[in-house]
Amino acid sequence: MYEYDVFLSYKRGKIPETWLNETFKPLFEFKLSNALGRINVPIFVDKTEIRNGVEWSSIIENALLKSKVMVALISPTYFNSDWCVKEFKCMFKRQQELWKRN
Repeated sequence: MYEYDVFLSYKRGKIPETWLNETFKPLFEFKLSNALGRINVPIFVDKTEIRNGVEWSSIIENALLKSKVMVALISPTYFNSDWCVKEFKCMFKRQQELWKRN
């Protein structure tokens, strides 16, 4: 059912992409792999998963639906971003639906 273990949500321009891709993501993958006891821990990051020239909004929506959890890297302007708010609300709504079922 899930394609990604984690969907990383962040405000572009406020989280340095070099830090995200070269420092945070590798360390996060390493720690998560150890915690889960698995080598492959798929993490969705828009910049590495979306090719230029494709309809990115549908890819993000699909990735949210196919991710177990979302990790939000909240910056001071995170909730000023329409897309960050949409991502947050989507996962929050999905979690509420799961709570109702249990």
